[in-house]
Amino acid sequence: VFASRTRLEAHVARQYLADAFLNTFMYSGFNTAAMALWCGVPVVAWEGRSFATRGAQSALAAAGVEELVASDDAAYRETATRLARDESFLRSVRGRLSREQLRQTLFAGERNIRYIERALEGMVQRRRDGEPPGPFTVAVE
Repeated sequence: VFASRTRLEAHVARQYLADAFLNTFMYSGFNTAAMALWCGVPVVAWEGRSFATRGAQSALAAAGVEELVASDDAAYRETATRLARDESFLRSVRGRLSREQLRQTLFAGERNIRYIERALEGMVQRRRDGEPPGPFTVAVE
């Protein structure tokens, strides 16, 4: 079932009834995917390399359901099909998407702000040390 456009309140209310959210590629769902996760709906997403393609992927990682990130078209279809046909897998994923778990990870606003601040401080320090931009890790609590 594909839903038609509606008011935000009605859209959020009906998401609780969905079995899965199929994320688009090249442009990721970002807030829409996060809203689906908040409602306990598994999101199937492609692995991406750019900011525009990584929104849902990052949300899934934060929510602890990285197995819903597909590396290619075949894996995407396989994951979506598994959610549709394997009731125990769907229940398992939904269980890990409980609101309390998500509040501790994906929707922990104040904690996530501290992580962003640490990342910015790390970038500034790299610049001060004369290092070029590059990947680094932010320690998590």
